[in-house]
Amino acid sequence: MFWETFLRLCTEADTSPKVAMRGMGIGYSTLRHWREGGMPQERTLKKVADYFGLPLADIMREVDRDLPDEPGEFPLSRLEVRIIRATRRLSPEQQDFLMEMLEAAVRRIFIKTCDVDSEPQRPVEPEPSPDNP
Repeated sequence: MFWETFLRLCTEADTSPKVAMRGMGIGYSTLRHWREGGMPQERTLKKVADYFGLPLADIMREVDRDLPDEPGEFPLSRLEVRIIRATRRLSPEQQDFLMEMLEAAVRRIFIKTCDVDSEPQRPVEPEPSPDNP
């Protein structure tokens, strides 16, 4: 979990998690989220890296280690974990481009425009025409 990584960084810097969060300008609700097993977003990871004077790549490697290799340890499938790992290696611009491509593919697959955050919709079957019932 990222929480253990964050605690280790705080201990090495001789600071408390609350002081570090305040110094990064991150709210305490995020601290609670990490304690409960949540993972930080990349922009938050950048703040953590900057605060502790570490390269972002080092923090990203720590986060990758926090992702399980086996499904069942985490509510993600093996494919989802692979996708997350691959995406984290991209720049924010590349991630935006990938998301646009993914959304276009989802729209094409499901025919209707749909939000990838919502439940997938079934493809729409064409209605029979009067000439071809």
